[in-house]
Amino acid sequence: MAFGGEVAHHLLERDLDFLVKAVADKRNDHEEVKKIICDKEDLIELMLDDHKLLSKLEEQQDEILLISPYLLFSVLLRHVRRELKGRTHTLELVGRERVAVFDVSRLNDLLDDSNIINYLAELLASFTRVERGFLVFRMGGKIKAIPFNALDLESLLFIAELLPKGECYPLYHRIGDLCLFTVGILPDHVRKEKTGRQAKEGLGLEEYTRLGIHYYKKAAQHPASKRFDEEGFLERVADNFQLLAKPLNILSEKYIGLKRSQWFAL
Repeated sequence: MAFGGEVAHHLLERDLDFLVKAVADKRNDHEEVKKIICDKEDLIELMLDDHKLLSKLEEQQDEILLISPYLLFSVLLRHVRRELKGRTHTLELVGRERVAVFDVSRLNDLLDDSNIINYLAELLASFTRVERGFLVFRMGGKIKAIPFNALDLESLLFIAELLPKGECYPLYHRIGDLCLFTVGILPDHVRKEKTGRQAKEGLGLEEYTRLGIHYYKKAAQHPASKRFDEEGFLERVADNFQLLAKPLNILSEKYIGLKRSQWFAL
């Protein structure tokens, strides 16, 4: 299984409708165009890079409700990628100040890989709906139930300690994803958590970054990765964790902003 994978496999019928009408706006045979592009990954990639898609979403906000989260984030991430092409540096928070870091060339090389950009779109889309419930297990002859929330890092870490290691691959992977999502999309929330009244209990950005790298690597080294990650994709994500958080920071600050609580299951 290839992480990121092909965009075409993720797009819904209504996504293709939006894509074709927005990009092929001079044509009136939209159904025919859909038939042509539906399984043509190269053509879909070209269309997703068209600046008209972002303009359409900005002009007609109601369109956001009609397309899948995956397509929405695919469009926005590609716009961020185009924006980064014109930069000489990124900004990194050091203490309370932002400092310039000249790592744009490395970041652009990373984002030019469609598997990376598609993976980030998948990751963001997965947090628009979040599983909640209870994990029931036996301990010391007694049945116990603990709350489960896929957005609560501490509960996921606790569950990872309880489960047999052979069953932990998807959990390790999810913890890595949650850390990258948090550092990329919710950095202010994490900083407030760390500097607020309960600073001693809260996890800061450094902890989320460290745990994200650690659990992506644990997933990459898990025996199940031979089935799910033959090419070592998660190891690559771990090695570039801080770099990959940067386009998510830009996305969060410039294009999502106050809509975070509407777009994600926070």
